[in-house]
Amino acid sequence: MKKFFNFLIESNFFISTCAIFIFWFYSIRLKSPIEHSTSLLVFFGTFFSYQILQNLPKSLNLKSYSIPRIITMAISLIFCCYGTINLSQFNLAMLFIACTVLGLYEVILLENFGLRKIPYAKPLAISFVWTVVSTYLGEKTNLYQSLDCFLFILFLSIPFDIKDLAFDESQNVKTLPMILKNKIYPFLGISYTVYCGISYNITGELFMLLSPVIYFLLLKYAKRHPNLYYLGFDGLIICRFLLYLFKY
Repeated sequence: MKKFFNFLIESNFFISTCAIFIFWFYSIRLKSPIEHSTSLLVFFGTFFSYQILQNLPKSLNLKSYSIPRIITMAISLIFCCYGTINLSQFNLAMLFIACTVLGLYEVILLENFGLRKIPYAKPLAISFVWTVVSTYLGEKTNLYQSLDCFLFILFLSIPFDIKDLAFDESQNVKTLPMILKNKIYPFLGISYTVYCGISYNITGELFMLLSPVIYFLLLKYAKRHPNLYYLGFDGLIICRFLLYLFKY
């Protein structure tokens, strides 16, 4: 079982599945039709993007990739292109902005510049891209849903800065956990609970009552079990979607 979960995480299939679920979640909340082509775009676009980011700085050198990985990425890119067929001009413009931010996240589009190098900007850039993909590729949009998505992903992203603390320090990347240190745990726990409380009062969403407990437990134990960051924090995306379906 452990090997299976390791495969899901390391292959980026798990995070791509999370991307599909959060896209479906906000599409359903917005009562926006879910195009199968756009769903493919979200899944394979996430898969392709994480393959690139996971293999930096060698990502621009195809010789450093194995043949199966090149084939997999090529297939993903084909599905991404197919996934744009039902997008409006507005959707395409928002997708272009998201791709631009993603390209600027690391040293891809501009030499010697990456958004993640800007102090405390790393989770903000991640949250922005996920928000655009989750709430601006459908037929309908809503500012509240976009803000909700941004905050939700932000609270799921910052714990990964705790996990990556040693690496970020070696790269001279300043993150919130470096400033708050051990205070980061109560800060995140209390802030996430406040966010859930406000959201519950607005939406009555069952997930918002249950997830703070899970979030607290993950903050406490995930550091001892690194895979819990992926299965736990990212898994909250899947949990939210399933609980929302259960409500209806």
